[in-house]
Amino acid sequence: MKALSHLNLLNLILCNVILICLFWFVLHFLPLPALDCIHPLARPLIFALCIALILNVLAIILAKLSIKQLGISISIFLASIVLAWWLGSYPYSPLMGFANGHKSILSGFRITRQGRAIVTISSGDTLSLARGSYTSIEALVTPGSASCAWQSLNDGALDGADTCDLIYSPPKGTDYDILKVLVAPGCGLPKTTGQIKISILP
Repeated sequence: MKALSHLNLLNLILCNVILICLFWFVLHFLPLPALDCIHPLARPLIFALCIALILNVLAIILAKLSIKQLGISISIFLASIVLAWWLGSYPYSPLMGFANGHKSILSGFRITRQGRAIVTISSGDTLSLARGSYTSIEALVTPGSASCAWQSLNDGALDGADTCDLIYSPPKGTDYDILKVLVAPGCGLPKTTGQIKISILP
C-alpha cells in the first residue's frame, strides 16, 4: 500500500475543493430529488459531496493507497455531508433561525390586483381594497411545503381558504376587515399566524 506525501495530500485537498465547487455549480442548475426540508443552496452541496466521496473512494482503491487513508477520506466526507445537511436543514440549523423562533416562516404576503403592480406586504400591514373587488393574496412561506387556513373577521369572501394562495373579496356593510391566516409548515417547524388589516374603500 502506498502513502501520500504532505505535498500530494495538499494537492488532493485542493483538487477536492475545486471538484466540489464545480459539482455544486453544475448541480445548482439541474433538477434534483425533492428535499423540502433542506435549503436550496445546501441541496446541490450535499449531492456534490456524495459524488466527490464516491470518486475519492474509487481513486484511492485504484491507486492502491492504504486502508487508513481510505478510512480518513470516507470519514472526512461523511462528516462534511452531515455538517452540510445540519446547517442547511430548516428544522435543525442554528443558522436558519426557524426552529428556535428567531425567524418567522411567514415572511409576508404577495398581493396581486387587476390593473395594479404586484406588491409584497408584511404581516400586520394595512391593505386598501375597493368594495366588491377581488384580490389574490399569497402567504409567502419558507419552506414551501405548508398548509394555510384563512379567516375573515367580518365574513369577507374567501376562495381557497385552505390553501396558501387565496382569492379575497371584502365584505359588504363595513369599512374594515381583518384577514387572518394560520400557517402549518412541514418539516416539524412550529405553526405561526399572520394577519392583514383591510381598509375597504367605497
